[in-house]
Amino acid sequence: MKSDMKKINIRLILSVAVAVIYMCVYAVLCVSGLNPVIWCGVMCGCYLATVLLLMGVYSLIVSGTAALSVDDEIALSAHTGDLLTRLSQPVAICDDLGRIIYHNRAFSDVIDGGMHNSESFSELCGSDFKVIINNEGPEGVRCATEGHSFSVRAYPVNINDKHHYIMILDDCTALDAALARINEEEVQIAYIVIDNLAEILQFVREKSRSASAEIEALLSGWADSVGGVLKEYERDKFFFMFHKCHLREFIEDKFEIVNKIRDIRVGEGNLPITVSIGVSGIDGTLAEKEAAAHAALDMALQRGGDQAAVKNSGEMIFFGGKTKTVQKRTKVRARVFASELIHHISLSSRVLIMGHARADMDSLGACVGIAKLVKFCGVQPFIVADSTDPNTAGFFDKLSTMKGYEDIIIDRAQALELNASDALLVIVDVNNASFFEAPDLFTSVERVVVIDHHIKVGDYETAFSYIEPSASSTCEIVSELLEQALPDGDLTKDEAEILLAGMLLDTKQFTRNTGSRTFGAAQYLRNQGAIPVEAQELYQTSFEQFERETRFQSKLKMYKGDLVVAVNDYDDNLPGDRVIGAKVADRLLELHSVKASFAVCKIGDVVYVSARSAGKINVQQIMEHLGGGGSYDSSAAQMEGATLESAVTDLKEAIDIYYREVNK
Repeated sequence: MKSDMKKINIRLILSVAVAVIYMCVYAVLCVSGLNPVIWCGVMCGCYLATVLLLMGVYSLIVSGTAALSVDDEIALSAHTGDLLTRLSQPVAICDDLGRIIYHNRAFSDVIDGGMHNSESFSELCGSDFKVIINNEGPEGVRCATEGHSFSVRAYPVNINDKHHYIMILDDCTALDAALARINEEEVQIAYIVIDNLAEILQFVREKSRSASAEIEALLSGWADSVGGVLKEYERDKFFFMFHKCHLREFIEDKFEIVNKIRDIRVGEGNLPITVSIGVSGIDGTLAEKEAAAHAALDMALQRGGDQAAVKNSGEMIFFGGKTKTVQKRTKVRARVFASELIHHISLSSRVLIMGHARADMDSLGACVGIAKLVKFCGVQPFIVADSTDPNTAGFFDKLSTMKGYEDIIIDRAQALELNASDALLVIVDVNNASFFEAPDLFTSVERVVVIDHHIKVGDYETAFSYIEPSASSTCEIVSELLEQALPDGDLTKDEAEILLAGMLLDTKQFTRNTGSRTFGAAQYLRNQGAIPVEAQELYQTSFEQFERETRFQSKLKMYKGDLVVAVNDYDDNLPGDRVIGAKVADRLLELHSVKASFAVCKIGDVVYVSARSAGKINVQQIMEHLGGGGSYDSSAAQMEGATLESAVTDLKEAIDIYYREVNK
């Protein structure tokens, strides 16, 4: 509108100028007295010359201020329009509704087959117009169209009193392709360890060379198939580097190399060889990736081996784990760990010791064993436990009569008050941070040591840990540590019996998950004065507990022919019924042909599942599908907010998933 008014004003001024000039010429001619014919000719010539002159002036003025009209809605200066048209960078001008009312040639080239004005910018470029115009970031908004990737920035302008936006597109296609290629070719690191070759070859020495050669050939072929580099840095230990793009392939085939190596059999007993792999899946420096791969390998080994663990930035994922852990601990390792633990204890003003919530005799016995070691170092120990739990009343009664243990039990609140910068926290018999007796204590202590026989669940930080899934119980591990650290005869009869009670409970009187190390630890405790009958009295079942066990046993259901599920559907269940459920799961394994048992009960808003295996089914993997964990033949899970019916359904689905994975 302003442009049109400006043109009218220019025409008016020029018209007035023509009239004034004509009148001046007329007056001069009248005064001069020329011949009328000559006079008329001069007037016509002056008029024509004046009109032509003023028309030229008008053209110059208008050409300097006029604009290039686009769809009669927008005006650009001639120079600006020419610049945008010739610009190699895609540019479009949109109205406030996102309709394209102008675009240059470069923008047309982006759209296959060309385009027309008044089309929606959002539809053509695949990005919300409002998001683009409201974005204030320097990088703009990413959009993709016709195989191109762009960063779009919007600049508001007012043209003819209307709001418009100049949309400038930066072509990032080549840059994105280069970044993707760099990301795909980024180097990742893996550690590979043969789990049990050394143990197996103790019995079949003549097969050692052929077995080692076959394993190395498989690993080398695996590395060569992805153009990776495999180097053996120690006997039965390998370092593997590969491009990140192949990690996706490994995950998709669930690290099939683990299964291929397991198919290698040695000796007349047809013993399988297993491998553990720790893989880095993070971004960062090579040093950070090496540390992540090493942490993943540690986790795979702590979970029992025969599996691959991949450590990503926010999680750890696992593949494999189909065989039972082989016992391969040595007294040398126990001696090294005992020395390291004593060193940390000596640096502490006090040592706090805790196990899992709803503690059993294995957890409490291990706490007493560590407390004995702490006292031997001259440091004050405290055991964080619930002394009001009726299921462990026998333990606390015995502890109250033992010299030096009268005031050693504290609750969570007292533990937090005793925490100090130089305090040490020792956690025993628990693999999941959510099951700690005092989770808030764990997060507030600077130095933490973990001793456990369960497969580790979760990647929480510790000063160091001693996790042996092949051990029958945590009391077995602690007994070995005490054997290496204490003088002979320093462990009292009562302390030895508490440790033996934990071993008896977890091994079901030495009938489950036992090995030569188990009986070696039991022999050490027996030599220190422990009497098995008196140790067994610490966890004997009361009549009331036995009666509550029948609640589970009255609702037994078989699943898949050789699995049994016991369900306690009573509404008045007590916290102690969780422990009773674990006992029921143990007892159900005594049934003929039962390969695994599950006890399910609801306490409050939480459904608890205890799982036990006779040795052929990995219940730890089943419980992991429910958010729990444990060891190969003893695991548990808890489901908050679930109903009993939905929990049983989820349990059966987890069993089905396990069978599908095993039978692949």
